[in-house]
Amino acid sequence: MNFKLRHALLIALILSLLLHLAVMLGLIYIHIPMPTNANQQPIEVFDAQGMNLADTNIPANRQIPKTARAIGVENNAVTQETVARPTRPQPQVQQRTTTRSPSRSQQQSGGEHASRLNPRNRFSEPRLPFNSRSLYAVDPSLFAMHSPGQMETQSGSPRRSQRKGSSRSAMTYDMSGASSMPLSDDYLPDYRFGDHTYVNIFRHPDVEYFVMLKRIFRQTWNPEPPVRMSVATGYQLVLPLRVVLAVAVSPQGALSELFILKKSGMPAYDEEALRTIRASSPFSTPPAKLLKDGAVRMAWSFILF
Repeated sequence: MNFKLRHALLIALILSLLLHLAVMLGLIYIHIPMPTNANQQPIEVFDAQGMNLADTNIPANRQIPKTARAIGVENNAVTQETVARPTRPQPQVQQRTTTRSPSRSQQQSGGEHASRLNPRNRFSEPRLPFNSRSLYAVDPSLFAMHSPGQMETQSGSPRRSQRKGSSRSAMTYDMSGASSMPLSDDYLPDYRFGDHTYVNIFRHPDVEYFVMLKRIFRQTWNPEPPVRMSVATGYQLVLPLRVVLAVAVSPQGALSELFILKKSGMPAYDEEALRTIRASSPFSTPPAKLLKDGAVRMAWSFILF
């Protein structure tokens, strides 16, 4: 009896081992498709610090370039990078001094570089470390009870000179007045000149809101009248002319704080930059990921080259 039981158990054990072995071999040679997420996209990782913002038309290929010096809403890869050559309008009034006419310069609002949508006025922003909560951010301690209705003016004598560079580089935007010039002709610094702007662009997820602000400011920014007035009254214009504004936007899109971080030396020019921000508000609701301590705090520069 015991012999028959042991014999049956041995046979059952052998059959079980053979069955498991067959299953394991089958898993090796038989491909079992795994479920995939059709909407899954690759993660793009790159260091965006120190890169310019390219506000161009949506590219047709949207290919990820191997290298790029600009970020934008969509990826773009080109074989040869060029930017449209800036044009200079002819002077319309006679100057009282021999200084360079602002109408013959490339006017910009923004950081140390600028993108080109209008040959007269341009705009750019400080280039700061990029992440979802500090894009274009400035030191929060600088924002302290500055009402957007408060007018900042330049005191003292006009500055006679101004360095073209600074300790902090700038992200470029065109903040010019309304223009019919296509986005494909944006001007960006440090590229070879060509008929149009074709540059490699890395897509950045947090630039859409700032591009929207840029395009709103473009409709209002008009530095030519105050610059002409200042030069006509004896101001010695030395380019570049730069004013940096601190701007805070509330979660509802209202302008909550506005003041001057760095004056240009031309009071009328500074006031035009302040007027541009005030007249452009209120803005659309900012993305929640850009809010920090109940506001989106930014530094915007307006430069006349």
